[in-house]
Amino acid sequence: MKKLKLAVLDDIGDILTREELKKVFGGDESASGSFNNIPKVKACIGKLSGDFCTYIDETDRTFRGKCATFYPAYPLHCTDLLT
Repeated sequence: MKKLKLAVLDDIGDILTREELKKVFGGDESASGSFNNIPKVKACIGKLSGDFCTYIDETDRTFRGKCATFYPAYPLHCTDLLT
């Protein structure tokens, strides 16, 4: 695996250490601190990993999948990656 070269720019604020960078996750969900208002998460409240789920996104499209989590600290959410 190729190592990532990081360029340090002036006046950008605090820089994360390499250990902190390893724990950074990307995503497109709200950073409000609460996952319970996210439709993917709401669809799996009260369900177990592997249970079927359905949710409607912000564009009114319906998605079907299974409840799963890919990171231990994250709640179950409805994903089509396992169908």
